[in-house]
Amino acid sequence: QQQQQQQQFMHQQQQQQKRRRQSNKEPERHEYPSDDAFSNAWEKWRVNRDRNNAAVKRSREKSRSKDTVLDGMNDEEQTLRNRIEEMSTEINFFHRVLADPSSLSSLDMRRIMNLVSGDDRDDAAANPDLLLQRLRQSQLQLQQQQQQQQ
Repeated sequence: QQQQQQQQFMHQQQQQQKRRRQSNKEPERHEYPSDDAFSNAWEKWRVNRDRNNAAVKRSREKSRSKDTVLDGMNDEEQTLRNRIEEMSTEINFFHRVLADPSSLSSLDMRRIMNLVSGDDRDDAAANPDLLLQRLRQSQLQLQQQQQQQQ
């Protein structure tokens, strides 16, 4: 009885392997008792292959589109990194200005005027306190923008 169970188990394993093999590889005529059985198996195999080929094609297209999106994100990331670097340079400049306003050169003053926003630039140039106030506001805005981008 035990030997019969082992034989039955071995037979089931062989059948499963045969079914697995048949589902994955193209059927061959000698494996089937009739032309109809072979034809049905081949058609089933062909449908599965076509379905698999379509799935692979979709997967590859999806992968390519992800790569395209990532490339775009890398470009945007580089742009943001460049902007952060520019803002850091401006912040360092502001620190230097706020630390010792008397050491500003005429070039520094022109740079400040370019950075200061608003319609009353002439007032800011005439009034150093207003200029420093604007610089502090600009510095805070730049720091907030930098924190938001991080």
